[in-house]
Formats: sequence, structure tokens, C-alpha cells
Amino acid sequence: MKKNLLITFLLLTAGILSAQVVWEDFENGANLNWVAADGVYNGVIANPDTSGINQSDSVGSYTKGFDRGFSLFRVQMDTAFDLTENNIFRMQVWSPIATEVLLKLEGGGNAVEDRKSIQDSAWTELTFDFRSKSDVNTMTDMIIFFSPGNNMDSSTYYFDNIIAEPAPSEWVLEDFEDGPRLNWEARNGTFTGVVENPATDGINPSLNVGSYTKSDSHSFSLFIHEQEEPLDLSLLNRAKIQIYSPVKTEFILKLEGSGEAKEVRMNIPSANVWREYVMDFSDAADFTTITKIILFFDPGVEESGDTYLFDNLVLLPPDECAGTVPIPGVVDNFECQRNATYDNGWDQISAVDNPDLSTVNSTAKVGQYVKPATQAWATLVADYDNAIDLSTLNVLHAKVWSPVGKRMLFKLEGGASPAREIFLEMPDSNTWVDFTADFSQYAAEDHKRIAIFFAAGTAYEEDVTFYIDEIMWAEKMNEATILEDFEDGGQLAWFPTNNDMGNGTFEIIDNPDATAPNESASVGSYSRGSNAFSSLTAILSDPLDLSEMTQLNLMIWAPEGASTVTMQLVSPVEGNKDATRDISSTGEWITVSFDFGSSASITDFGQLNLIFDAETEIAGPYYIDNLSQGETTVDPCEGVEVDPNIIDNFECQRNATISLGAEDLEVAPNPDITQANNSTTVGKYTEPDGPWAALVYEAAGPFDLSIYNQLNMKIWAPRQVPILFKLEGGSGDVMEVTMDVTTAEEWVNYSVDFSDAAGRGHNKLTLFMNAGQEATVGEEYYWDDIQWGLAPFETCIVNFEGDPYNPTGWTYFANGTYADSTINVVDNPLKEGVNTSDKVGRFVEAAEGDGVQMFAGAFLRGNTPINFTDPNNQTISMDILMDHEASVVFKLESGETVNTTGDVMAQYTTPNEWQTVTWDYSSFPNDQFKTISLILDFDNIPTEDKEYFIDNIRVGGTSCDISTGIFNVEPVPTFMVTPNPAVDAVRIEAPEEMSKIEIYNAMGQQVKVVRDRYQSQSEIDINEIQPGIYYIQAYDLKGKLAGHAKFIKH
Repeated sequence: MKKNLLITFLLLTAGILSAQVVWEDFENGANLNWVAADGVYNGVIANPDTSGINQSDSVGSYTKGFDRGFSLFRVQMDTAFDLTENNIFRMQVWSPIATEVLLKLEGGGNAVEDRKSIQDSAWTELTFDFRSKSDVNTMTDMIIFFSPGNNMDSSTYYFDNIIAEPAPSEWVLEDFEDGPRLNWEARNGTFTGVVENPATDGINPSLNVGSYTKSDSHSFSLFIHEQEEPLDLSLLNRAKIQIYSPVKTEFILKLEGSGEAKEVRMNIPSANVWREYVMDFSDAADFTTITKIILFFDPGVEESGDTYLFDNLVLLPPDECAGTVPIPGVVDNFECQRNATYDNGWDQISAVDNPDLSTVNSTAKVGQYVKPATQAWATLVADYDNAIDLSTLNVLHAKVWSPVGKRMLFKLEGGASPAREIFLEMPDSNTWVDFTADFSQYAAEDHKRIAIFFAAGTAYEEDVTFYIDEIMWAEKMNEATILEDFEDGGQLAWFPTNNDMGNGTFEIIDNPDATAPNESASVGSYSRGSNAFSSLTAILSDPLDLSEMTQLNLMIWAPEGASTVTMQLVSPVEGNKDATRDISSTGEWITVSFDFGSSASITDFGQLNLIFDAETEIAGPYYIDNLSQGETTVDPCEGVEVDPNIIDNFECQRNATISLGAEDLEVAPNPDITQANNSTTVGKYTEPDGPWAALVYEAAGPFDLSIYNQLNMKIWAPRQVPILFKLEGGSGDVMEVTMDVTTAEEWVNYSVDFSDAAGRGHNKLTLFMNAGQEATVGEEYYWDDIQWGLAPFETCIVNFEGDPYNPTGWTYFANGTYADSTINVVDNPLKEGVNTSDKVGRFVEAAEGDGVQMFAGAFLRGNTPINFTDPNNQTISMDILMDHEASVVFKLESGETVNTTGDVMAQYTTPNEWQTVTWDYSSFPNDQFKTISLILDFDNIPTEDKEYFIDNIRVGGTSCDISTGIFNVEPVPTFMVTPNPAVDAVRIEAPEEMSKIEIYNAMGQQVKVVRDRYQSQSEIDINEIQPGIYYIQAYDLKGKLAGHAKFIKH
């Protein structure tokens, strides 16, 4: 039997050559009695390919049987194989195709097999590991399956040199003691060769080592050994190397072949000292083409040119941690998750048996740290070379066993940010203590090292031994209160809503999937019923207090196909508040969080509803557990689109950069929630020093002031002071407007006319509080809703001729079958007389029937007030075309002090002709009304559908030949309402989240408003509403009308 030099070297270094058993080599005929139960055994033939690793003269030949996936080829021994020591089998195979070879031993009711891949058209040595049956002595049959499972293959295979040997303990690839063993080549940089070891007093006492100088013009300076025959990594696939580096950096060890490669990157945490690094290459155990060993020092850095010493490159057997994937956040658990590279203290830390197994720490292995005598601030440092990612995992946990009750110090250091320290007292000695160091406030900082000080600041005359374990980063867990965990029968009353079986069934059951992250014994099980909006109800034991913790969390195990869940909090006074979240995965436990921050002021939530996958066929079951209340982690602004007209509302529309004074402004709770400003969060501006101290908002581009040129800002001032609004930036002159605070300690909306700044390119808004006065440092002002709006309407309001004068947000009321329709824009059917416009609005009044009232009409809600500039002419005019005389009502609503003018009536008297009709509001204050309601034929219900046309709504007899309009609204869709008719509650199917829902009766009077982030399928409580017909207006997150609907209350 002829052996390749490389294999011989392996066997010699492992000290096992004399122990091997040669089962078959074919040199003097066959040693074994081979039998082909399938296929053909061709016997001993001349080696057809002596160019590779097998230069034997004779080999065995076998042709696989066609249509036999497992073509049986075997030998039966007289005595059983002894696997006590010789349990590694090797065989050389030449295959005409790239495939697999399966070697199997069996007999006496036992069997063991191993399968290996093989390349084509070359001798390949395959290694089969039978160590798992080292204690079995009954197996007498050896079976070879070529291309197992492939019944279309009938190729001829050659095989040779079947040996058995003990498992090797190591393979020394390089030690430089008698010169280099490997053919090192510096394709970049310089390989000096063998040099004298400059530091033999450490972990490497070798006399000779290798020296390599990195190229200072290559970021990946290539240093390589290359050989003809592949490395066999099947048994030895853990690499060890010793490195002496002049700098703290990194290195890469890479094994590479034809289409196969594996590299491991390691941190070098200590300079000018020998350190040993062990790397797991078990993923490459089946690689068969590895012929290159590559080292990269200081990888990725081009300009460095340091000299590195290295030695004792050894391959070792895999250990029990082979294949371990690092868990994000785990620094070191002293078992298989050993992900830290230590600098200071590296020679004082080691993995040992746990000296004190307890409920606090029951792990088998822990770290032993020996604090050197006389060193008060000796430290254990985990060095990362790169910045530690603290964006999410920023709370450091560690279990410590200390023989002395002295404080611990946990420290972040080594980066661009200043060091951060957290001292923690050691409450007890001689017991495990679980420490938590919260570094979450430094999440955005740059740190590269974790330093741990045992008995920080205390020196001892002798070495002191400490133990540490499970050093890991974790996400900051918000404080939470468990409301329900379903243990011991549960804490809350759960049932299908209204105890209606149509809403499904519920029971508490044993956890069907008691695995991480939910190993609870008991959970809730809910199955949906026949109702489209099946819901599950829980009665809360105490009203929820959302003042500090506004988020509810629920663990959910959902069935396949599940996608959404809505949590609904029920208030007897404020109605239902909903939050809908996606179910990110099914068939496993996940935590879903629901934010109710916008409802934090509501104190009477006593009921909770859950709605899973409304209007779907998914029945369940859904499992739920661990309902808790905690701090907010859900982004309340998720999905909110930017409104270019809003500069800052201190909630989700924060759309400009603060380029000056940012340190003086913060988001704060509204100190004075009133009708003037009911926002829960506002801006708090603290006056700095200086008479002209200011804050500057800077937009990415110029403000578009062509239409929206009125700056509106709500201010709560502590006293009456001058305030200055200034536009600057761009090519135009600076524009300034100064005014005085009109009322102190109240919210006041200030409006500034910047229409003259249109087209000047200003992109900065500068705000001065107490402008030009001696500063009252520390005085607090509150701001809100800084935004651009339209000027009050003093001339034309609507003319239907196009954006922005074409309102499509009209909503019908009391109009029967047309209740879900709107006023449409059509061609003018009669371009003569007082109205020759191209476009007009068409209103269709429904014929008598269900839901039709004499006061059928439409209303339109805007955000910009109507301003009567002439006190002697407080009128509104509108052009009308009808086919009969009629009394027409034009009602103004949503004023500052007056909710509605009531029904103001005027007469249309020119059937089939355009007539300008005017309504007089002189008996009402100029109250900046924002809503229009129309009833076009107050006295009658038609017997057939009627078309009426309107146009040119304007103030005080003015003209609509201008370029401003009150409403710039997109076409508004109709929402579906269910159930309809309804008794207790309704839901609207909105395609997006709504900021506000308004409900009006058939008279156009507002009867309910829901100010919340309403989501599709959320429930609106209508218990307090009287029976009748009602109309819904829904507004999106920008406050824009997004849809309308009608329903009947029984």
C-alpha cells in the first residue's frame, strides 16, 4: 500500500501509524471476500489513475447495478469489527461522477453508517467516523453504497486502501522548529521566515517563530500557503494559532479551495504579548478541496505595515461546542457562547466547574477570575476593536460570586465617547448575585471595551478568587405590570363579547407550546365565531391607569393565515379606543404591543376586547397569555405621512430641523388641556439668556407660500410679552412680524400673514419669545401646532373650477338612498345669466323613502375660517339652479364661540334659471365659522329624485374670480359601517388610521366626536345616541377628511 506523504505525516504526528488496521489494499489480490448482491464486482484491476493521491498498482473495481438506488456491495467477516480504538475508517475512491459514498457496518442487531461527498474523475480519500459505536462488538458486515439513492446510475467505481485507525488528537501544521513546514508566500508584504522568539516567558516558549510584515499599500495583505493535496478536515477542524502582535487589531484565518471556503475573524486585544486563538472550522468538515491557508493581519486597513509573529498553527478535533452560532448580546457564558476576547485579565480568567450550584446560577461551567494581590483596580476587559452596538441591546447582565461583600464596577470605554461607569453594591458574599448595569442612556455612543472590576477600589495582600458567569447584553425591559397570566384559573373574567356564541368560544387550557419564549403552564384559548367581527372580552379588575405606562403587551400564538389583531379599550364615557397591530408570525409565541398613549388621560377603562382577523374565515384557535401593562415601545408615529404645511406639532409631524436653540426646546405634557388646545403633548421652550435669544426651524427647501402663507402657532405664555416671527434664508429680504401675547397663562392661536413672502425662497422660521427684552432665564413657554394655513376667507370660498377651489368633502345627510353620496362637479348645464362658469356642483335630493327627511342636505367642514370684513355686510352668496321655487338653508357652524347659526333661510324664486341667493348673518358675531351646511329645499320631499346645481359661494357679495379657496380636499370615499342598523356600537372599515371620527344627526348637529387614532374595524360606542339616522365624518392623521358613512341607530 502506497500512501501520500501528507497522509503519512498526519498519521505520524498523531502517533497512530502502528495502531492502524489495513482491511483492504488489493496489492496481493483481495484481502476480503467481496460480494456484489447487486451490480458486478470486477475484482482486482490495475490502477487506472496513478497521478493523484493513490499511486498503488492495484485497486478494486465495482459496477453499480442499474435501477438499484442502494446497489448492495458487501463483505462479511468471520469475526466482528473491534471499534474500541480503531473507529475511524478511511477509504480511497475514484468516481466517474460527483456523488456520495456510504460506508456501513452492521450485525448483531446493530449498525453504524457515514456518508461522504466525492468529486469526480480523481482519487479522493474519504473518512468515516464510527466512534458512536465504539462500545459495540457485534458488527461483522461492511457494506459500500456508491451513489446511494440514485437508481439511474450504473457507473463503475474504483476503491482502495480501506484502513481503520484511532481518532487523531491533533495535526501540527506549522511550528517553525526545523524551518517552515508549510510553503508560506507573501504575495503582499514580506515573509521574513523563521526568526528568534522575542518573548519566551509567556504562553509560547518556542525558540523559533514565523515573521510576516504586512503591506502598507493593501487593505487585505495576502499571506498564503498553498499545497496540491486537499486538507482533510473531517476529524480535525478546530484551528489553534499563537500570535504576537505589535498593535491591538484583528486577523483572519481563511481556508480555501475550489468553490469552498471558510474564514474566521478574530480580535487581537493585546499588543506585544503572545496570545492563543482557537477557531471553529467544523462547518468545513465535509470540504474536500481545501488547498490554501491564508492569513490577513489588520484586515481592511490599507496604510498599516506592522510586523506580526506567529507560531504553532495546529488542527484539533472539534469539541462539544462545534458549530455553535454566537447569540447576539452574549459576551461570555463560559460554556459554548464564549464570544469575548479579553485584554486586561486574559491570563486571570478561565472556565471552571461552578463552585456553588444554586437557583440563581445552575450552569455547569463559570468563569474564574483571580484578582492579583495589591491591585485595587485590576480589571477584566472584553475588547471588541470595533464599536459595540448598543442601539437595542444596552443593559449589561452578569452573575458574580464574590468572597467579599465589596462593590462591582461595570464600565464602557475605548471608543470616541467618554467612559461610562456604573457602580453596583455587592449585597452578599459567598453566593451568586445577578447584576444589571443599565447603559441604555448611552445607546448612541461609541465604546469598544467592557471593563469589569471585582471589589472595585479595594486591594488585598493576596490573590482573591471571584467567579463570574452569563455576561450578556439585553434589551432594556420596560417596567411592566402583569394583568393576566391565566395561572390558577386566571385573574380576569374572559368571555365572548356579550356572551354571544356568534363571537366564539374561550377557555383556559394547558399551554400547547410550552417552549421559549413562553413556558407558562396555562394560557387562554379563543376560537372565533360566526360573526364577522368576533371579539373576546375581558373585564378589568380595576380601571386602567395609563398616565405613566401607556402600552399593553400580549403574548399571542396564532394559527396559520392569521395577520391582524385589534385591542380595544372600552370607556363608559369616552367610548372605545382601538389599536390594531400585525401578527408577524404564526405557529409560535410572539409578543404584540399596543400603544394607547393618545388615551392616557382617560381614567375609566374597565373592559378590554380582542378582535382577531375580522371578516376572515380563520377560526383559530388563538392562544393568548401574559397580558401586561408597561412603558411605550411602539412608535406612535408609525405610518404617519409628512404634511408639508406642518412645521412642528410636537407629536408625529416634526418636519423641520432645529438649527439653533434645540437645547432650549423639548417635548412635554400639555400643562393646560382645554378646548383651545386639547393635545396631550406640546413643546416646552425655556428662555435662555440674551434679549434676542431665538429658536430657528430650518426646512430642507423653501417654504411654499403661494397659497398656504398664514403662519399659525398656539402659544401658552407665562406673561404678556412681545413675540417676534421672522422668515429668513433664501434670496428675499428678511421678513419680521412682532406682536404681543394677548392673554397670559392660556392657549392662544396666533396667526401671522406672510403672504408677501411668497416666492422669496425663505427656508428658516425664527421665533423670539420676550423679544428684545431682558431675558427671564428659565421662564417656560409652551408651543403647539406650528403650521402654514390659508388666509381667512374674505371673498370666494368655493367655485368648483379646480384645485384648490373644488371641494369634494361634501357629506349628505337625511338623504335616503343618496346618503352615502357627495356633491359632484359637473359641467354647467346652463351657461347664461348670472353664472357662465364651466363647472358647477350637483346635489341630488332623494325621492321620498326610508331615511329621507325634508331637511335633506350636505355639509362641508374646513380648517380655515370665514371672515366678514365689512360689519355692514355679513352675508354669504351662492348661485343656484333648480327646477322649482324653494326655501334654501345655508348654515354656518364651528365658530370660535358660536357652534352654529342655526337654519338661516333665503328664497330661490327663478325656476330653471341661475339665481344669486344671499343669506344674512348680521345678527351673529363674526365668529370665524369653518363649516357650511346646505338644505336646498327645506319645505318638501320630492316624489322623484331631483337635481340641483350650486356654484360661486362667496363672502359679502364679492366675486369668485380669485385664486384662493377654502377647501382643498381629495375625493372622499364612502366607508362601510357594520352592523347597520346598530344598537350599541358600530365599526367603519377605514383603509388607514383616522385621527378623529365625528357623528352628526339628520339635522346636521354634531352628537359625538372620537378624538383618537382610530383604526379599521375599531368599535365606536353609540349607546348614548338616540335612535335615528346618523352620518359619520372620518379624518386622517393630517386632519384631512378621508371618508364618510351613514348608519341607523335602533
